[in-house]
Amino acid sequence: MNLTRRQIVRWGLAGTGAAAVGSALTACGAGTPASSASPAPSASRVPTPLTYQLSWLRTVQWGGTWMALDRGYFADEGLDVTVEAGGPQVSVEPRLAAGRALVAQTYGLGAAAANANGAAIKIIATLLQRSPTVFASSADSPVRTPEDLRGLRIGTSDVARPVVEQFLDEIGVGVDEVTLVPTQQSLDPLAQGQVDTMVAYANETAALELAGFETELLYVSDYGYGDLTNAYGVTEQGLAENRERIVAFLRAEIRGCQDFVDDPETAARLTVEEYAPDAGLDLAEQEIAGRRFAEMVAYGDVAESQGLLRVSDEAKQQVIDVVSAAGTPTTAEELFDDTVLDEVYEGRTRL
Repeated sequence: MNLTRRQIVRWGLAGTGAAAVGSALTACGAGTPASSASPAPSASRVPTPLTYQLSWLRTVQWGGTWMALDRGYFADEGLDVTVEAGGPQVSVEPRLAAGRALVAQTYGLGAAAANANGAAIKIIATLLQRSPTVFASSADSPVRTPEDLRGLRIGTSDVARPVVEQFLDEIGVGVDEVTLVPTQQSLDPLAQGQVDTMVAYANETAALELAGFETELLYVSDYGYGDLTNAYGVTEQGLAENRERIVAFLRAEIRGCQDFVDDPETAARLTVEEYAPDAGLDLAEQEIAGRRFAEMVAYGDVAESQGLLRVSDEAKQQVIDVVSAAGTPTTAEELFDDTVLDEVYEGRTRL
């Protein structure tokens, strides 16, 4: 069975994810995504190039980056940033390990699996403070707690089913207490009443909501389950040789994310009109998704008390648990490096 990176990220699939990353490191290929340069830097200095690899397609998910590009924050740092789009055929970790990008969006299991094959990737920050993986339900019959899942029809893909079963086991709900219904990525079965809840990303309910179908979202990460889905990764060598550039990149990225949190609608417009004009994105859907992502970027006490992009100790432990379950044991010290953000913030919580 072939799994896309998006499926692996969503579910933190044990074993399969490690094998996929290891194979990709050997092949080191994944097509050629589009790129986008930052606004023209000041004429007073020659900008330093930096390639940033996304893990998925150009959407409002990367609203902070689009804000930083549009408002010249990277140029302020003396950087000429090229953003490489990701997608289902793009293996991020091999590109990062091969030096084709200095910074890349990765995830805990992917980075750990790549490291087992010699990649030496460090996670230095995370875009989202809350995983976007949810159980989506109708607002008229909401699923608000794991206990509410008992007795329900749960829509899930065949690929995700084993992990759904694992989550149910961890929260104390027996598989025999629910009905697992095979579904695809479309949320139509939920809207049509064929299931009571479906596993999805929080942003994927936008189309339903525009059609007047209000949803309730149960975030799995709120119950100690899940991987980091949008982590900033660098190689140890890249960090050692280009630390100043990476610090400057994160400084500008954080400023863009702060603006994204404050104004997700503008980020949605920039996505549709400037940074993904040929992607066929719907502005209204991107605005809803933008608000969801902005909330996840700023979610929780850590973002408020320490600043955006920080990786909490709780999140680190969840990643270590996922990685260990996948048979690729590692430690927080081996996988994470907090010193870059320490240098960026210099004791502050906002830039």
